[in-house]
Amino acid sequence: NETLVKNCYRPNTMEQAGYIVLGSFLALITSFISENYRSWSNKKNQRGDLKISLRLEFKVIIELIDKIVEKFGTSQFFDIRFLKQLKSAIDRLEKLRDHVIFINNEKDKEKILATINAVAIYQSDALSLEGQAFKRTSDGEAQGEAVTWNHENYRSQRQLLATRSVDLKRRIEEVIHFTEGKGY
Repeated sequence: NETLVKNCYRPNTMEQAGYIVLGSFLALITSFISENYRSWSNKKNQRGDLKISLRLEFKVIIELIDKIVEKFGTSQFFDIRFLKQLKSAIDRLEKLRDHVIFINNEKDKEKILATINAVAIYQSDALSLEGQAFKRTSDGEAQGEAVTWNHENYRSQRQLLATRSVDLKRRIEEVIHFTEGKGY
């Protein structure tokens, strides 16, 4: 038994140091690969969550635009309630804006951000128009010129906004199509 122990190979100090360095290097490489995989996996999950959130919010926005335009068709004005609901949907989209960085393609990022901006501008324009058309003083009198809410100027501006909604909905549909799995 003693002879067997004496004849066993024992590495010298330099070899031992080499094995320690090799082991450390392998541990570092394994850790690096593991962290990169975890990061890639997290980003993939975040892109998936973002895709679902964007799709749902944009579908809500299309429904609201349809209600706004439908109400315009029957009453010749944009219903403030629907415009406020649209503002709430835009606010939810704004919270998602920072997460758009997880989208790989720069053109797709730009398209999503431009669509969010276009919806916000549309809502702001419609709300501003209705605010002007129905602006009253505290005693109920019209401010400035006595222009009624259905004056030709307001009707033509509303008609332009209703027409603009068609292009806006097309842009939103393109983003929805993108979020359904194309291009991530």
